[in-house]
Amino acid sequence: MKLSRFYTGFAALSALLAIAIILIGRYFPDRHLLLDHIWGFYVFFAATTFLAYMLGHIGIRKGSDMSVMLILGGVGFKLLACMILALVYLYNFKVDKLVFLSNFFILYFTYTAFEIYSLMATLRAQKTT
Repeated sequence: MKLSRFYTGFAALSALLAIAIILIGRYFPDRHLLLDHIWGFYVFFAATTFLAYMLGHIGIRKGSDMSVMLILGGVGFKLLACMILALVYLYNFKVDKLVFLSNFFILYFTYTAFEIYSLMATLRAQKTT
């Protein structure tokens, strides 16, 4: 996968998630379906996904044994950073557990699925050349 294709897909995914957050906040304000700091989570997940993909992409382009280590390092970095964020947030703020879990994991799994799909597409494109 070319970087321009990743940028386009990443921007589209981020825009869709932002629109969903805005719509949920606008049409269900009394149900408290979103965390108070949802935009901070959104930016954090977008940034860590972008950094993890770039690290994996660099590894794929370099090839050899380092590629696997860089890909797994990027995914591991993202997982560790997200778990630290969850720990710090839960320690400092009193939140509804169901709202936190749904917001956190929807963002985490959506961005992670896109990252893995993009890495697999890059590997597939490299294999055919």
